[in-house]
Amino acid sequence: MKRQVLVIVGFAVLTLVLIVLNIVSKTSFDETPDSELSPERSSYNTGGTGTKAFFDLLTETGRNPIRWREPVSRLKDKVQIFLVIEPVVRFTEQEIAELLEWTFRGGELILISREGRIERFLENKVWSVKILRFYGGATDSYDPKVRDVSVGRPTAPSIYSRGVNAIQPSIFAPQVNFERVANEKSPEPSEGLVEDNLAGKHAYEKIEKLKELAGNQIPIVHFTNDKTNLLVELPFGDGKIVYLSDPYIVSNAGIRLADNVRLATNLVGSSKGVIAFDEYHHGYGSGGNELISYFSQTPIGFVVIQLAVVVFAVLFTQSRRFGRPLPDFNPNRLSKLEYVSAMAELQKSAKAYDLALENIYSDFRRRVARSLGIDVSQIKSSELARKIAERTGLGISQVESIISRCNDIIYGASTSKNEVIKLVSELRKIEQKIGVLRKSKEVV
Repeated sequence: MKRQVLVIVGFAVLTLVLIVLNIVSKTSFDETPDSELSPERSSYNTGGTGTKAFFDLLTETGRNPIRWREPVSRLKDKVQIFLVIEPVVRFTEQEIAELLEWTFRGGELILISREGRIERFLENKVWSVKILRFYGGATDSYDPKVRDVSVGRPTAPSIYSRGVNAIQPSIFAPQVNFERVANEKSPEPSEGLVEDNLAGKHAYEKIEKLKELAGNQIPIVHFTNDKTNLLVELPFGDGKIVYLSDPYIVSNAGIRLADNVRLATNLVGSSKGVIAFDEYHHGYGSGGNELISYFSQTPIGFVVIQLAVVVFAVLFTQSRRFGRPLPDFNPNRLSKLEYVSAMAELQKSAKAYDLALENIYSDFRRRVARSLGIDVSQIKSSELARKIAERTGLGISQVESIISRCNDIIYGASTSKNEVIKLVSELRKIEQKIGVLRKSKEVV
């Protein structure tokens, strides 16, 4: 009797402690809603305003994107294209000087932002830049995909307009104006932009010197709509600066609209080197011990305490069951329909038929090997074809031809939509003959 009372009291105390810990963590770690009025453009973010789909698209189409979590002073020759997508942390004068110096030596700087602080990269003695933001009465619940916003169209053929008929910006796209400066004097730095110290003044002078060496290049407008300039290119020394005024175009929510996905790939289409997404100015790798810094911003500490309490409770009760046995919970591991739909749309837009065939063929090999009682990781394609032919009665040469062609396409051979459909049809016929073809659930 005393033991039961002790167990009940222990669980009551445990419940109280967990409630208190969750209340504390709730007040400290409430998440900000993901909206275009407070976006998070990090490539880690899978929400509507994030850029993870853009990052994954570049990876799946054979490019070499990375997440840059170091100061821009370490760029040097490691990176060919540096993507800055609406950073959360403001660039200092020193960082702007380092980025412009890297660009002057041949780097390609792509700025995708609505913020006016980007003006510092674009202005020079001849051209001033004005970036005006307006929302048109939008609210936090506003969905920029459903409002009537005119599409942007290319002004002339270029590497950025290849395969692009129109791009779809959001209503949040700012008005970007380039105006010629009459007296051709260096533009005055914005208030608070130049740090009140010697290093900041040296950085400001370095920026002006780099812009003078680069010359007063004329901005080239590649895309525009009836409201604003959307995509502008500015040659800078041996490199160039590309400015896209609306990050919604490459966001998870907007990249699938119109020809936005083609423009996104065209932005980095000329690169065969490393494409770096700036995560440093989104708060990742900001210095110190990154592991401790990360966990200090999450309720992981509370989770560890809760787990320790639970483990202690289990050990204290000596793993005794207080009730009838229950079946193991089988969680639903299916992907979210939205993510599947988005990835399917990206594969279709990028014409990644080889990737689609790879997914189908890999599943085919696993299920056929399981049915034939063989190890799929050990058997060769020729041996697999022989066993399939023996089971189905098909000609071994026919089966080998199908499997060989699938392998060739997966490893880079050119193909077409019709050929992939034909190969998938042949694979389904083989599955049907073996008896492993998936069937729809009958409605009772």
